Amino acid sequence: MAKIIATVIRKGGSGKTTTAINLASGLAKQGKRVLLVDLDSQANASEALRISDSERNIASVLSGRLTITDAIQPAKDFYLLASTAELADYEPRLTANFNLHAIKSLLEQVKPSFDYIVLDTPPSDGILTRNGLIAADLVVIPTQAHFLAIKGLHKALELIDDVKQLNSGLELIGILPTMLQHGTNVGELFMEQLQSDYADKVLPYAIPLTIKITESQLVGQPLLDYAPEHKASEAYIDLAKHIINRHG
Repeated sequence: MAKIIATVIRKGGSGKTTTAINLASGLAKQGKRVLLVDLDSQANASEALRISDSERNIASVLSGRLTITDAIQPAKDFYLLASTAELADYEPRLTANFNLHAIKSLLEQVKPSFDYIVLDTPPSDGILTRNGLIAADLVVIPTQAHFLAIKGLHKALELIDDVKQLNSGLELIGILPTMLQHGTNVGELFMEQLQSDYADKVLPYAIPLTIKITESQLVGQPLLDYAPEHKASEAYIDLAKHIINRHG
């Protein structure tokens, strides 16, 4: 039965989608059967993997045009439930009905088929993000190594605490520093501040700033396939192993 992992942060450009994609890839490279679910109507994860289908996406599932099983597509060494701009049409409906369990109900149908399901949530605290957190067992907060990102991190922790009232089993894997400029004063000061404020929550797998991530998205590959020996790829593999060893 799959463990569901959500990646969550309100601030865009924090490496959330990159983390979702490469965590899914890293888990798959450890021999796990993995589904990545793109819950963002911007469809960045789907586009980064160069997967676009007019019908096989989560909006078609929510509308009843397709079953979730029929909408899932292969993506490298894992699977993807893609998104589309049409998903934005469903958010007001979920909000109006106060439906916080729509995504959980969908995923229950495919949990027996996977070891892990990774959710790329929207960069907001809206109904789809809350749906993702209510469905999830575990959550990672990717945080850009910049002082302006600290506010978004604080809001993400508040959101997780709020959702725990409805999903008491939700567990924080940790805060994942991303786009870290190693060896710079800015990078070192940020990590010192992060460790000071959230010491026990900071994961020791900081993702370094690298153009390789942009390049991998341009060719539609996870970084772990495009540049498997890069330090950022190694960090994502270490994160995947940590999750498997620590969280089952």
